[in-house]
Amino acid sequence: SNARLRRAPKLRRRHSWAHHSHSLACMRQTVAALLACKMAALAPVEVRLRPALREDVDALYALEAASYPADEAASREALAYRQREAGDFFRVVTIEGDDCAGFVCGTRCATFEEESMAAHDPAGS
Repeated sequence: SNARLRRAPKLRRRHSWAHHSHSLACMRQTVAALLACKMAALAPVEVRLRPALREDVDALYALEAASYPADEAASREALAYRQREAGDFFRVVTIEGDDCAGFVCGTRCATFEEESMAAHDPAGS
């Protein structure tokens, strides 16, 4: 066992100290940037909900498409329908004055089933 260890090739240093110092400097900068982001995340922000407008539909569809697989995302037409027919239940989230940071939308229905989510029944609950 000891004989095998003695015959093993010596490891060579692959990086120079200058490279190592540069890597440490980059790491320090990255850690500093992450800490700055973390501190910014802890600062209070202004989050508001406002009614969804017809002009918001394209931006909301872009968020929807980026957030869900294509077979699960609502279509642009479905979002336009919800904004038009169930506007009282469709809200846009704004953070620090950004136009559309997110959204919440719902519909009313008589019975809650997957198919009922595609339509709005004003008399539903």
